[in-house]
Amino acid sequence: MNSVNIIGRLTKDPEMRKSAEGKTICTLRLAIDDTFSKDDRADFISVTVFGNQGDNCEKYLRKGFITGVQGRLRSDSYPDSDGIKRYTVKINAERVQFLQWPERKERAAEAAAVAAPAAPAAAVAAPAPSGYSSANLLDDVGVDGGGESAFEQEPEQIEQIAV
Repeated sequence: MNSVNIIGRLTKDPEMRKSAEGKTICTLRLAIDDTFSKDDRADFISVTVFGNQGDNCEKYLRKGFITGVQGRLRSDSYPDSDGIKRYTVKINAERVQFLQWPERKERAAEAAAVAAPAAPAAAVAAPAPSGYSSANLLDDVGVDGGGESAFEQEPEQIEQIAV
């Protein structure tokens, strides 16, 4: 059995690239605190995410976000600059969970930037108008059209959604 589950904080923004066959490959780097160490020690793990899931990671994750990964360990080797063979271990992700989201104002600013990329910087930084809908941008990740998750809404709003 080769199965790994980790939760960590991204050390940098996700990096995207395409394989020779045109497949999307996203690389993440997670810092995982060693809670049993007396020192402030962390392990740094590379994670590779493929396909649409990699696209979503690149679109919604940012440096510092807490992220959960389920996948398989893979070892690899490469020669360093001195010709010495070095070994690495990374995770090929089967599932990535976004455990932290940008603040609501950041999401509205990003949605406005995507909707109107030629807009002046002042317009992008302004809060979204009350009738603003970002359903097309955020529906892939389970957020309703108003930019709020069900956890951020009032109970009566949740009942209306469930009906």
